[in-house]
Amino acid sequence: MDKVLKGKPVAEKLYEESRIIAEKYKGVPKLLSVMIGGDEASKQYVRSKSKKLSALGFEFELLELSDEITENEAREKIGDAIESLNPDGIIIERPVPKHMDFWQLAELIPPISDIDCQRYDSLGRLVAGNPIFVPATAGAVVELLRFYGIKTAGKRITLIGRSLTVGLPLSVMLLWKNDYGNATLTVCHSRTKELQDSLKNAEII
Repeated sequence: MDKVLKGKPVAEKLYEESRIIAEKYKGVPKLLSVMIGGDEASKQYVRSKSKKLSALGFEFELLELSDEITENEAREKIGDAIESLNPDGIIIERPVPKHMDFWQLAELIPPISDIDCQRYDSLGRLVAGNPIFVPATAGAVVELLRFYGIKTAGKRITLIGRSLTVGLPLSVMLLWKNDYGNATLTVCHSRTKELQDSLKNAEII
């Protein structure tokens, strides 16, 4: 029988664990979110994140920049914000305007503050199985598996999507040598043919 994994009880558990960690933290944990342009849906997502963090006792700073700004100007403003705010964690919200190189902006994040694994070297550590942090959404999927006690070792998993924010890092994590890795993995994407065949053969989708 198919089993759909619900995220709400997992989120509530992690929320409570985060609250306890925040209470024990010396000082107030601070997150800097950088948004360059962005549509209303993206802005709503950031506002939601701000409310959650504030309720946990975290300090949330938003650096909102116009999508008409040049990349050099953006780099300067991001660098100034990092220096003046000294945040514990930093996220550059995607997507950035097409005239900017996301990777060059991400390199401004100190490795110890790269909480969404956005730097080149952070992704390299992820592939090597020794990350400082894991990308939030990919990590959330693994937490779902842990919460429901679904060990993936040897299981046939079909993963749909290969984005740098979710699909690619999750595919790496599902291959790590642990109970929630070691999967026999098929990655499907927009160029995949006969998607239904991959889904039929999967034990986990």
